Amino acid sequence: MKPLTMNFWLKANPRHSSRGAPMGQFSDAIEPGTKVHIEKLDWVDGDYDRSATYWGRTPGEHMYAIWCDDPIEGRLCIYYRAKNRREAVMHAVVDLELRPLRGNLTGDLT
Repeated sequence: MKPLTMNFWLKANPRHSSRGAPMGQFSDAIEPGTKVHIEKLDWVDGDYDRSATYWGRTPGEHMYAIWCDDPIEGRLCIYYRAKNRREAVMHAVVDLELRPLRGNLTGDLT
């Protein structure tokens, strides 16, 4: 079964706050070498993701989610602010010790 996209998952799991939108999100601990997915987060109303989390937009940069579905912990995610997908992948390659295949930076990322 294909996993839900991160943007769909965020929309289905909104974050609630009694004082307006939450500011950013904490990244989870993902074990090095884990197969992960990468997805650019959709902006809603300029500075928010689909879960209503406030990120603040920096011109020319986007928020990317590197994520996996863990059978015990559920959805685990690391967030990166990057200019493009390639830059986000490079952060993940360093942080998660991913192995890019054939130099095209797909490696363990889908």
